[in-house]
Amino acid sequence: MTRTRTLKNNSNELIALYYAQQASAGLITEGLEARGYLYTPGIYTAEQVEAGAKSVMLYEE
Repeated sequence: MTRTRTLKNNSNELIALYYAQQASAGLITEGLEARGYLYTPGIYTAEQVEAGAKSVMLYEE
């Protein structure tokens, strides 16, 4: 669901919501392939890590 839903490969509110919904079942999984598609969120820049923190915070709630 997160594929091709980002600009500049940063997480956003839509992705955070997706992971929060998945976390309600108690399990979050993600693909093992790095950059399998364009416009997917990454964690290889400081900006991407900061943007992805929103998903982690929603999961912890």
